[in-house]
Amino acid sequence: PNPMALLGPLPAHCAPTGPLTLADLQELPLILPSTTMQFRRYLDEAAARQQISLRVVLETDSLFHLVNGVSHGLGCAVVSAGIAATAQQLFKLPCHPLSDTSAGTIAFITRKHSVTPAMKAFLAKAGA
Repeated sequence: PNPMALLGPLPAHCAPTGPLTLADLQELPLILPSTTMQFRRYLDEAAARQQISLRVVLETDSLFHLVNGVSHGLGCAVVSAGIAATAQQLFKLPCHPLSDTSAGTIAFITRKHSVTPAMKAFLAKAGA
């Protein structure tokens, strides 16, 4: 399983003592991958199973736009734990594990000549 995490600062009133659950995210403004992406399908299915509504303020199919939205305070993002850890290192964004939600294995393909610094850091972390 591929654990999920919340990327971004939590509001003061939302300070759990342990890992977050999907239910903890209901009131937060969320920046999520677009509904055409497989990761989002896993997230939506988990929310439906738990009868939880998520407050989506922005959808994107770009990891850059998703992280940028969090950096600019538009909301928090739900991403894989690996991406959250990399964004935490590269952009100093807080990340919080989600204990009750996971996605399938995620991979990405890119052209050798268009690898961004963030992708290089991610690949280095992934051991690729």
